[in-house]
Amino acid sequence: EQNAIVRNETSRVLIIQGVAGSGKTSIAIHRIAFLLYRFREDIAAKNTLIISPNKVFADYISNVLPELGESQIPELGMDELADELLDHKFQFHSFLQQVFAILNKNDKGFIERMQFKSSSELTRQLNQYLVHLENNLFVAPSIQVGRVLVPASFIEERFKAFQRIPLLNRIPMVITEVQSHVRSTLQRKLSGHEKTQIYRALAGALGNVSLLNLYREFYTWLGRDDLFRMNNNVLEYADVFPLIYCKMRLEEVRSYQEVKHLVIDEMQDYTPIQYAVLARLFSCKKTILGDASQTINTYGSSTAEEIEK
Repeated sequence: EQNAIVRNETSRVLIIQGVAGSGKTSIAIHRIAFLLYRFREDIAAKNTLIISPNKVFADYISNVLPELGESQIPELGMDELADELLDHKFQFHSFLQQVFAILNKNDKGFIERMQFKSSSELTRQLNQYLVHLENNLFVAPSIQVGRVLVPASFIEERFKAFQRIPLLNRIPMVITEVQSHVRSTLQRKLSGHEKTQIYRALAGALGNVSLLNLYREFYTWLGRDDLFRMNNNVLEYADVFPLIYCKMRLEEVRSYQEVKHLVIDEMQDYTPIQYAVLARLFSCKKTILGDASQTINTYGSSTAEEIEK
C-alpha cells in the first residue's frame, strides 16, 4: 500500500489517511523524491511546496530530502500564506492562538462562531452571498456626456461582459468601454473634463465598498451579525480564510502557477473554506495527509471524505 501511494502518477489529488505511526511522513518524503526523479524534466524541487500548520513537518522533510539526493523543498505555514494573500494589510490571530482560545475560553459565542466557520455550510452560504453581490452590488447609472446619453442598460451590459474578471476589478474596464463609446459617437477625442465626468459617475456606482465591509455585510445578509467579532482591528483566525475566499472572488490574489505539486500536512486541521481557497489557489496535483483522530480543532475536523467533496 505504501509503495502504491509513493509511485502513484495518475491521481490529481491523493489523500492519505493514516493513524499515528503508520508511516505517513516517510511516505510523503519518498513520494516527493519519486515524483522529482520520475518527472525530473518537468518538475524541480522549487516547483514543489509544503503547507502545514506548523514548521515541524516541513522542516523535517526539507532536511531529509537532501539525504535522498534532492534539493530543499520550499515550505509555507498557513498563517504566512494568509498574510501574503491579504497583502499584509490585516492583523489576525494565529492558528495557535485559536487553539489556546479553545482550551482556555469558556465563551459560547466564540465557540459558535468557530463552529459555523469550520463547517461546509459557511462555504455554501458564502457562495450564495457572492452570487447576490454579483447581481446586486453594481447599480448602473445613465451618464450624460455633452449631447451623448449613455444608457444604464449599455453600462450594465458592459459590466456583465467582464464576468470572468473579479467584481471589484471591473470598473476601470467599464470606464474604458464607456469612454470609447462616447468618443466614437462624438467622433473626437474626449476632454479631460469629460473623462473625469465618466470616471466619477462609474467609480461611485459600486458605492463606498471595501473587502472587509463586504465580508462583514455577509453576516448581516445571513441575519447573524453576532457571528462576526473583531476586537482592536484584529480578525479572529476563523475569519481569515473566509475573507481570503471573498478576496479571490471579488478582487484577485496572486497566483502560484510555479507550484506543480502541493503537499498538505495535518489535513484534519483545515476547514472546508480553507480547502476551497487552496483548490482555487493551486491548480496543480496535490498530496494531502493526516489523521482525523488527531485533530487539534475539535469543532472542525476534516476527514478524507469531507476533503474529497
